[in-house]
Amino acid sequence: QFLYFIGRRERGRAMPQEVLFRTPVTVFEVQDGTTVEVGTGTCCIVGQAGSPPRYKLVCNDDQRNCYCAATIAESNEHSLRFQLQSVEYATFHDDEDGQFAVLFLKTGDVEVFLAHLATAFYGACRQPTHSSVIADFAHSSRRGGGPGNEVLELGRRAKVRFQAFAVVNGETSNDLPLLESNNIVDESGDMPYTFEAVQSAFSLPEDGKGFESSVVGMITDSFRSVVVPSTLPRNCPSSGKTVVFVVHLKRVVADPAADVSGALVEARNSARQSAEITRTANALVTTTKSSSSRGDGPPRPHRNEGGKPGSGVPAEHMLLVQKVASQVNTALSGLRDLQDKIDHFNEDWKQSVNRPKPSVLPNNALEQNLRNLINDNERARDELERREELIRALEERNRDLQKRVDKAAQLAQTLMEEKKKTVSQTSDMRLEMDRQNLRLQEQITQAMNERDDVQRHLETVKKLLNMSDDALKDIKGKYDIVQVQVRGTGDKLDAAEDQLGEERTRRKAFEAKVAAQQE
Repeated sequence: QFLYFIGRRERGRAMPQEVLFRTPVTVFEVQDGTTVEVGTGTCCIVGQAGSPPRYKLVCNDDQRNCYCAATIAESNEHSLRFQLQSVEYATFHDDEDGQFAVLFLKTGDVEVFLAHLATAFYGACRQPTHSSVIADFAHSSRRGGGPGNEVLELGRRAKVRFQAFAVVNGETSNDLPLLESNNIVDESGDMPYTFEAVQSAFSLPEDGKGFESSVVGMITDSFRSVVVPSTLPRNCPSSGKTVVFVVHLKRVVADPAADVSGALVEARNSARQSAEITRTANALVTTTKSSSSRGDGPPRPHRNEGGKPGSGVPAEHMLLVQKVASQVNTALSGLRDLQDKIDHFNEDWKQSVNRPKPSVLPNNALEQNLRNLINDNERARDELERREELIRALEERNRDLQKRVDKAAQLAQTLMEEKKKTVSQTSDMRLEMDRQNLRLQEQITQAMNERDDVQRHLETVKKLLNMSDDALKDIKGKYDIVQVQVRGTGDKLDAAEDQLGEERTRRKAFEAKVAAQQE
């Protein structure tokens, strides 16, 4: 077992620790460019009130054995450096500067986890009241810009999806702010939220949410959490509350007026991107099939040179999976945006057709323009159907890959359970052998005590026998003396009997003489 923090006391009492959020994850360790699976467990955000409040991100197994622990300081860049490489896969650094990764097993917990993490940064900053707390989770490899990594600049429009959670502030800056994860005060819904990035919170539009000034510098398809205090001005349902926004930047729009006219150009670019996704997915499937065909059974987790157990997923395979997932998400986002544009264009076209207005163009030109619009609309719909088929094929391959990953994870879990069972059985056998040794030791001690008792008893018997021999010798000597005395007494008795017979004879003679004299 482990302790989250070193015990801290204030005014003679221990400060309580509180688990603010936990979610099931699979933990990996990155060693020498190789991703090694450590095990499956939970990822927790733990807080402790104090001056200042302290937070940690802790990953442990079901028996509360700690895999890693990372301190959450005032900013993400100067503490654990938590970065999302895909929607469900993230990396961070622990307190010993070791690099770890987590795979979220529940997709719906990612936004809530990011909200809790941003709330921890907000608490570590002593709950500021006049500025927002920003936590950017974009991967460091994407921050340099480049294709597919467009940066949101000041004054440009963006399409985002977001969720807003209410935060209950502590009574003092030393208390822990608590996130009400079941209280979603605002969200983008099915349609992306479109806005223009502004310079400060005082430049927000009338319908601004409050985070429009805190997303400058975001990269497309990245996540950022923004904690907006209740004191900052904003006109939305969440005004008057401290709110944490989890923002996902979908697309940066350079010119809003060119969205509809450039739909077909974007469709062609998306088609080329979809072809690139297909080639990448085919390469990944081919690589996976070739790697799986080299063995008779399913892939097994291996041990690295350090001897730690893990799945041993190569970094290039993991990057391919992440790239496919990112490109699929980008393609899906592009499809949704294209569908929105087509629907918006169709609605505008229907309104323009149904609205009576004087025709400036000749009838032939107007008919030709309408025919061109209809043809463009049909081509766009055909392109959309083709891309949907491609997306379905990619989703099918993604499900196949997910099944393989689940199978490998299940096998790793089975091996982990067998290892735990073997360790438990070994411990039980050791305990049983220790008990048997103790019983044998007790029996040996008892036998030695009995032997000592018998030896003492034999010595006592020997002493008694020696004493009996001496007494017997004395008795024999006395017996001989008594026999001599008895023989002497017998001789005396015989002499006395002889004298008695003689006396009797003399008496009879005297009696005869007396009788004769009396006569």
